[in-house]
Amino acid sequence: MTIVQKIVSDLEKAIQKGSLSQGDALPSLATLQNNYSVSRDTGIRVYKNLKARGIAVPVHGKGYFLQNRSITTKINLFLLLDSLSSYKDTLVKNVSEAVSEKGKYRIYFHHHNEELFYRLIEEAKGNYTHYAISPYPDSSLVQKALQLLPNKKVTLLDRRDGIPGTFNFIGQDFKKDVYDGLVKLSHRIRYYSKFIFVFRNPSHHPQELKIGFQKFCIQTAIDYEIVSKVAQKSIRPGTAFLVIDDEDLADVVTTTTQMDHELGKDIGLVSYNETILKEIVGNGITTISTDFAQMGKLLVSKLGSSKPYNIHNGSMVKERKSI
Repeated sequence: MTIVQKIVSDLEKAIQKGSLSQGDALPSLATLQNNYSVSRDTGIRVYKNLKARGIAVPVHGKGYFLQNRSITTKINLFLLLDSLSSYKDTLVKNVSEAVSEKGKYRIYFHHHNEELFYRLIEEAKGNYTHYAISPYPDSSLVQKALQLLPNKKVTLLDRRDGIPGTFNFIGQDFKKDVYDGLVKLSHRIRYYSKFIFVFRNPSHHPQELKIGFQKFCIQTAIDYEIVSKVAQKSIRPGTAFLVIDDEDLADVVTTTTQMDHELGKDIGLVSYNETILKEIVGNGITTISTDFAQMGKLLVSKLGSSKPYNIHNGSMVKERKSI
């Protein structure tokens, strides 16, 4: 046990015995220095530990105070996502269930706003034991924000986006996942003469998805096109679609019905990212998706790891009647 761990343990025991109550002042840095014959830096490290776990809170000019008597908190997770979609909700629910046994978490959303991204991380710095963050590409401010945090305490979640540094990672390999998923569906896709990928422009979706889609189409010699929106004239028999956004999925399903075409026969449809509703819409929509439930559980299981990790979460295909 290091001296920092011993001092933390002694303070935890005092809290557990009831010697300290919520709101009480904790021993000053000078007191720790005198009682344990340690440096001021060692005392600061003690309180950094307690602060990150949500047990102690600093008050400028007055010292540290007891904020939370729950000394069992080993994980205090800062979770920063882009937005809350139905499939990200699955991720969050599984993080919540898994982390409840070890500590707690707080969730925030940056909505692809780089100023908000920076501010949230700046405010979170030092207040959590771990940071799980879904970034986005082509932003120097996002990269600058991530540098505020210790690399070993950060997990880039779901996507990496070429972010430099030795951050941990759990997430998708979009090029590989979409390609492998389409290969698994090739026995269905081959019944169509054209394959259209609806990829909005501008879009925050990973560009690697387009590369994986193109690779599949070239290798299978199917006529293909990448478009930014669904055009009614493109919905004709013999055409299959790959969509990401739910609005585009709805456009394809609705227009197919209005034109008296049959989904799954005249028109094919594959959607990226699995949700419960896709089991029902159009008698079932075929999906290619990472396992967001597994991602959430895996994240929490790795938070205490002393070794760096770089984990491809993998993908799955749900074959239904839409193609």
